[in-house]
Amino acid sequence: DDAIDDCQKLLASDASELADIALRLAYACDAADRPEDARDALERALDEDPANAEVLDALQDVYLRTGAYRELANRLFADAQRTDDERVRFDRLLEVGRLRLEHLEEPATAVGPLSDALALQPGHQRATLLLAEALAGAGLGDDAVALLEAAIARHAGRRSRELGELQHAMARVVGDQDPAAALKWLVAAFESYPKNAAVAEELASRGIALAQFDLAMRALRTLTARDFEPEVRARAYLGQAHVALKQANSARALMFAKKAYAEAPELAAVGHMLRSLDQRSN
Repeated sequence: DDAIDDCQKLLASDASELADIALRLAYACDAADRPEDARDALERALDEDPANAEVLDALQDVYLRTGAYRELANRLFADAQRTDDERVRFDRLLEVGRLRLEHLEEPATAVGPLSDALALQPGHQRATLLLAEALAGAGLGDDAVALLEAAIARHAGRRSRELGELQHAMARVVGDQDPAAALKWLVAAFESYPKNAAVAEELASRGIALAQFDLAMRALRTLTARDFEPEVRARAYLGQAHVALKQANSARALMFAKKAYAEAPELAAVGHMLRSLDQRSN
């Protein structure tokens, strides 16, 4: 607290070394778990010297820790316009798009910076995925599909984690309008990279909903491998229990539920399934 007070006094009396004092204040505030107390000084320092990357990094940390996502997006966008370094501009634009999409939930405002980022690094995986999500969220589904189709075509059918991610994104883009097409893309994503838990779980869920139980079980069995965390394996066993119930096989459902309990006994869904099966048997 004394260090914070000293820095604040210096700020009030000496503006000649504003950046240095602001950074010292930020360090002291971070140590005291009071990051918000450094915000004003860092903002003043950056306004005085917009090219000071160290001040921007410190201010970015303060914004992230205090949930000031809009302010951070605005600062990073301004820096992207200022810099002549294309790598820095790309990183800034990508982060602006991500913040607007994931934190501010404004996909339409994310399209511009993400499009600009992708123009700087054509084919960049993360930029492509974020832009497709932003386009779809902004009601530009056809543009999202076209973007993903072009990205998928560049893989020429070679299976990989990256191809699976693109196919998974396509499944999400077309999912509401065409469930059958979404299932097809999920199968493709699963076959491209079976170790993606999110893809396998989504495929299993859609397979169960569409009564395609063999497909659902194939995805769920993959998730019970030791490559995955216990909670993922537990959810997979629960999914198999649900399939067994839909097939009127309570004994098999109980077997899977017990396996789920062995993996993650703390999961509420596991206890609920075991109680439900117990009630069925009485």
